[in-house]
Amino acid sequence: MRGVNSIRSEALAVRVDAAQATEPELILLADDDPVFRALAAAALEQQGFSVAQAENGVQALDRFPGLRPDLALLDIEMPGLDGIATCKGIRALPEGAETPVIVITGSEDDESVEAAYGSGATDFVSKPMNWKQLGRRVRSVLRASEAFHELSESRALLANAQRMARLGNWQWTTEPLKMTASAEIMRILGRPLPNDLKSFPDLVHPDDRLRVERGIAKLLREGGRLSVDHRVVRPDGEERFVHHLLDVFPAREPLPLRASGTIQDITERKEVEDRIWRLAYRDDLTGLANRRLQGERLTAALDSARKAGRLVGVLFLDIDHFKRVNDSYGHTVGDDLLSEVARRLVHDVRVRDWVGRTPGSDLEPAVSRLGGDEFTIVLTDLEDREDVATVALRILSSLARPFELGDLEVRVSASIGVAVHPFDGDDAETLLRNADTAMYAAKDSGRGTFRFYADEMNEQVRARIELDAALQKAIERDELELRYQPKLDLSTGAVCGMEALIRWNHPERGRLSPAEFIPYAEESGLIVSIGEWVLAAAYRQVRLWRDAGLVPPPIAVNLSGGQFSEDLVESVKRLAAEAGVAPSCLDFEITESAILPDEHAATRMLERFREMGIVLAMDDFGTGYSSLSHLRTLPFDCMKIDGSFVRATTEGPEGAAIVSAIIAIGHSLHLTVIAEGVETEAQRALLRELGCDQIQGYLIARPLSVSDAAQFLAQQEPGALDRSS
Repeated sequence: MRGVNSIRSEALAVRVDAAQATEPELILLADDDPVFRALAAAALEQQGFSVAQAENGVQALDRFPGLRPDLALLDIEMPGLDGIATCKGIRALPEGAETPVIVITGSEDDESVEAAYGSGATDFVSKPMNWKQLGRRVRSVLRASEAFHELSESRALLANAQRMARLGNWQWTTEPLKMTASAEIMRILGRPLPNDLKSFPDLVHPDDRLRVERGIAKLLREGGRLSVDHRVVRPDGEERFVHHLLDVFPAREPLPLRASGTIQDITERKEVEDRIWRLAYRDDLTGLANRRLQGERLTAALDSARKAGRLVGVLFLDIDHFKRVNDSYGHTVGDDLLSEVARRLVHDVRVRDWVGRTPGSDLEPAVSRLGGDEFTIVLTDLEDREDVATVALRILSSLARPFELGDLEVRVSASIGVAVHPFDGDDAETLLRNADTAMYAAKDSGRGTFRFYADEMNEQVRARIELDAALQKAIERDELELRYQPKLDLSTGAVCGMEALIRWNHPERGRLSPAEFIPYAEESGLIVSIGEWVLAAAYRQVRLWRDAGLVPPPIAVNLSGGQFSEDLVESVKRLAAEAGVAPSCLDFEITESAILPDEHAATRMLERFREMGIVLAMDDFGTGYSSLSHLRTLPFDCMKIDGSFVRATTEGPEGAAIVSAIIAIGHSLHLTVIAEGVETEAQRALLRELGCDQIQGYLIARPLSVSDAAQFLAQQEPGALDRSS
């Protein structure tokens, strides 16, 4: 409770404030004429002012800080320091920067008036003096000064409030074209607003720009209000979230088109919202979606699928024997393993497997962690249930690779259950339950595999799973081999190269051609290890043939799009060095479709191969996707005509015309043209006549085993092309 003394002090302060409020305004009057000072002081005091006098400018400046007058009245002509110099001196004082100053001039002294305004004077009065008019002029200047101070304080308070709220305002007109904005706008954007409202989207983040452009365009057509949250990019590259409120007023006589708005920096609010959202929807360990977000995503995916008539797949994944990892290495290693599993799952899920958009992020893989070692994946926009099998096989193959966890190498497998909408359920809960059931069926069947909830689908993919599992072990069991098919130079008749063709000696199904297993290898990711095996085997065989005294021509190897990564270049260098030969001993054949997913990266890789002396050929030209622009810009040395066109040359003039055109295109681009699938003398003769450079096919030789290829080379005359190390 407050004391008596405290209450008395407050009451005294109130009385003092009231007394001060009734005190008359103090005027500092400076004039060297004592008679004028006396008359002016009397007139002002009679009108309610208090007057302090100074005999000259020096005395006025000396008394000013102590008096702190409400207004200074200065004669312009004073000895020593005239009124103009005195006014400048007052303005230089901290106490006088905003005090109104009236100068007294002669009636015809326009030059002095201009000089007075230049020195900072507020107003002027002329001699001879009308004493009543002087009082009115002084009071008018004081009221104007008071209003100015109040306006300045209001602006300062507004600016401070805007700064605290991180809120700025702007106004825009078309006649004249002008944009004005508060200082806070500059602080938020880091730059001034453009003069034209139509140019404002240039400041907006590219991902939000179209939305803002459309909103402003609609306002300029129809008028009205737009309230939008978007990001802006400051000149230093920093991104800020803002809430932008715009009002546009259509042109109506006599007013032009005009607009106003506010911009508020809500970056911190967005960050807090994002943190709250992550706590509610994200798994702490892996950063993946949690059970709650996964359920919302799946429900949204099902709604979209019903409208589009498409399928939705749910994969329920459980790490096999995960408890052993925790028991053997501890929970820290177990957590590290789960984090790495999450990374691989996100990497292995295709772009088309994505669903949903989350705050603060773009589209992301729909992989979720339900808890423990259980993960789910939502696959959308599916045409066939087989699409789910492709993703499941890819994931199983990826997880089969060892995990490097510090100094430990940990190997695990996973069991996956699959349920597909609408066959296995029409709501999120049912699909998840059935996928979970299918996952346990996968564990019961031996782990490290996947099972559909529907038995008939399991039968359809069983053979495919078995083939994929056997293919993973084919390299370890030495079941793969290379066969070599010669190429012939049509101008010399000499062997100018060989193509290495992979075969799989399956223990039960016999020798399989690439068409029977390479597509599965590409889907599962095994193509990388198989491709490396082919490169190593081909380089090694060149070394062995040379050691046997043979002169092998360049060996062509097919590269798959799945092999294209920065690691491939280093692998080529390493494998060639291990075999003791130059990388250029091999030619590389690549289909155009293998390059399309990332043309720029693939082009850089092909150029690096060219720098190593490796000859590059575009394979299967004329089939699938073929672009003359790519043929012109990509760094190829050769072009291979697909065998289907060669066969067509004997079926009618149209076939020959097409091949002739392809050869002409290749030569115009300075490419060596190679025809595949040549089986008859008639085809060879026609191709020679059309100017084809090289041929390959059964007419020369079928793909030969290593021993048969060695015998074939031994029978050739010396001088075959050889890019030696």
